[in-house]
Amino acid sequence: MSIALMLAARSVNAEGCSPRYVDGEVRNCFCVFNDRDYTECRDGIRERCQEIADCRGPDRTARPLLEAAARGDVKAVNSAFSILERSDRQKAGELALCIAVEIGHVAAADALLDLGISPNARSAVGIPVLLYPNGYRLPLLKLLLDRGADPEAQEPLGTSALILAALEGRHAEAQLLLERGANPNSESPTGMTALIYAASNGDLQLVRELLNRGARADHKASYGGTGRTAADIARDRGYEEIARMLEQERSR
Repeated sequence: MSIALMLAARSVNAEGCSPRYVDGEVRNCFCVFNDRDYTECRDGIRERCQEIADCRGPDRTARPLLEAAARGDVKAVNSAFSILERSDRQKAGELALCIAVEIGHVAAADALLDLGISPNARSAVGIPVLLYPNGYRLPLLKLLLDRGADPEAQEPLGTSALILAALEGRHAEAQLLLERGANPNSESPTGMTALIYAASNGDLQLVRELLNRGARADHKASYGGTGRTAADIARDRGYEEIARMLEQERSR
């Protein structure tokens, strides 16, 4: 499953689907955590933090560190990291960083970076921490980029952080990625670009920013074999001003 589909699925959590403990163990890691789960963990519901930690990293030796990251407990993060075997620290630390970013703990993420964990860490399924679901809170994105995260990081199927920011309508995050060198013409596996998503969302300011940074207005998405440009999609959605701007850009 692509991360775009994972993000879409994140908002759908059917009743009875959320992971729950049975006899002290998480029995269901198939369902996707949603914003309510993250909020409950941030609000101090320990069981929710344990569920997230256990589902993200089933290795028991790493659980104290992962749970500390889920709670955003900096002191516990440092303590749990120090007692790990040196050979286990990097892998566990990368998973912990993904969890801290996923839930929204800036201080815990900063502490893990201070411990030497790479800002280009990846989750157990290969998703870069820069792309992690819920990771597009601006302070976290800025922290990772300031520490050396690759603005061009992609998930295994090729979707970039910029594309996801545009898809979710996160203008400030998209602008920051562009400022840090993200390619405005990177494509998703279906040929979608940040410009197409910005046009589809009616984000005139982001469309202008992308064009100013070299985004191609003539690019056609391959999704469904439609071969439609950003201008076509903007007009379909009723964003006539954006469609005209893109057509003028294409005619240059």
